[in-house]
Amino acid sequence: MAVIPPEAHVDEIVRIRRAVGLDTPVVPHVTIKAQPNLELPELWRPAVREAIDAVPPFRVALGPVDWFGDGIVFLGVSDEILCLHRLVVDAIESVVVGERFEYDGDDYVPHLTLGADFVGETADQLRLIADAAGGKAWEPFRVHEVVEFRRERRGQKYAPVAVYPLVRERPPTSRR
Repeated sequence: MAVIPPEAHVDEIVRIRRAVGLDTPVVPHVTIKAQPNLELPELWRPAVREAIDAVPPFRVALGPVDWFGDGIVFLGVSDEILCLHRLVVDAIESVVVGERFEYDGDDYVPHLTLGADFVGETADQLRLIADAAGGKAWEPFRVHEVVEFRRERRGQKYAPVAVYPLVRERPPTSRR
């Protein structure tokens, strides 16, 4: 489950990735909930839809560049995304019994991965993308939906399969 930045951000991140020789097949995104405990969507989808339906759209900011160890470089994401993460995790855990993924809950660090060595990217490529992305001023953007990504089996690419809109903002009512 993820938030996808606006098209201009996605295009720029993809452009930077390609410029340093990276060709990540997954659209740039902010992970809200990683795959563990998502194996049975028919169990947790209704709970997630209900939880997300109560959240109004909100703004987040990207940056600065940071690292998980030496092998994963990412753009930080402002803490406004934490509430959405907790709501989704709690909704899933309310209906699915399983072990919590190590980076869910209190250990979640909001981020947008730029590159990672575990998919074969080199230390030089990671440094280059960190430098290129770190030199950008990323415009804050509005989060208005969460996208569910799935893959049929290991080794296949993740693809979007469902969209969960946040509660629609209603225009102010006029008083007569």
